[in-house]
Amino acid sequence: MRHTPARPRVLFILKRRTGDYEGAYGGGYTHSRSSGLFNSVAFVVAELENQGFQAEFMVVTDNNDIDREVASYRPTHVLIEALWVVPEKFAELKRLHPSVKWAVRLHSEVPFVSMEGIACDWVARYLAGGVAVACNSERMAADLQRLHPQGNIPLLPNFYPLVTSPGRPAKPAQRLDIGCLGAIRPLKNTLIQAVAAVEFARASRRHLYFHINSNRVEQRGDPVLKNLRALFKGAGSAELVEHPWVSHTEFLKLVAHLDLSMQVSFSETFNIVTADAVACHVPVVVSPEISWVPRIFHAAPTSVPSIVAALGRAWGMRKVGGARLAKAGLSAYNRRSMKQWKACLQAGL
Repeated sequence: MRHTPARPRVLFILKRRTGDYEGAYGGGYTHSRSSGLFNSVAFVVAELENQGFQAEFMVVTDNNDIDREVASYRPTHVLIEALWVVPEKFAELKRLHPSVKWAVRLHSEVPFVSMEGIACDWVARYLAGGVAVACNSERMAADLQRLHPQGNIPLLPNFYPLVTSPGRPAKPAQRLDIGCLGAIRPLKNTLIQAVAAVEFARASRRHLYFHINSNRVEQRGDPVLKNLRALFKGAGSAELVEHPWVSHTEFLKLVAHLDLSMQVSFSETFNIVTADAVACHVPVVVSPEISWVPRIFHAAPTSVPSIVAALGRAWGMRKVGGARLAKAGLSAYNRRSMKQWKACLQAGL
């Protein structure tokens, strides 16, 4: 009698994290529930369900909660989102749930994980223990494959639902709202983007409002915020606007008020902030790290003139198909992503 493999039933597990901004803003959202990681997982789960898979995600306190959630949901696959489960825990979990396929899913490139001192050690130990290490970017998967040629390193990308955009408000013609939103970290490269935004606004003779999220500062990003505040004290017709961390629904309303969105980062795998801007029909300027955005909107992350020129291109195309071009890039990414998820799950990871 031919054996029919079990239909994939996928459980995603995130760790509840605490921070200075937890519970202070966003209508009671915790760090986990208002983070890019939480949103990215929620988007993938929703689309997998749309595609006919059984999928769920849970937020737990620590390693010790995993067994309970797995026993309750009875998945065929468990994906641990990001590096937080100690490698030795998987020996216990695999003994308790021998039929489950386990994977740890990374959301960063090598430059970012280099700041996590446990990264290389834990990845090697996961793979040696029979736990897959999934990546949400092709480049990171290829880099890990070079280090671990025999390792199980599947590609499991992001997915972004093209949501209904909030309405864009009317505003004075001389007002220019540019956002460089998201967590403040050194690799986000915010300061040079602020310099370029000031120059672009001066050249276009508009009053600049430069928008940031100032209460999510990570990986020693405090000097970046300090410099931003000092820059705008003497910037003339330019102001720094600091926003708290909020829920995704509220964040989309903020993005919809922008004239331009910038994410000229040093390291990215996907970047939800840019996807939010594209969904809201806001012109974007990014670094080549955000490869799904058309190249015409790319800028060199260490060059103010390059960033200013890209702002000019994005601004100039805002009424002649720029938004449609960026949206087409995101739609193509989504199609490739879901095709990859289906292939991996049907092959058993």
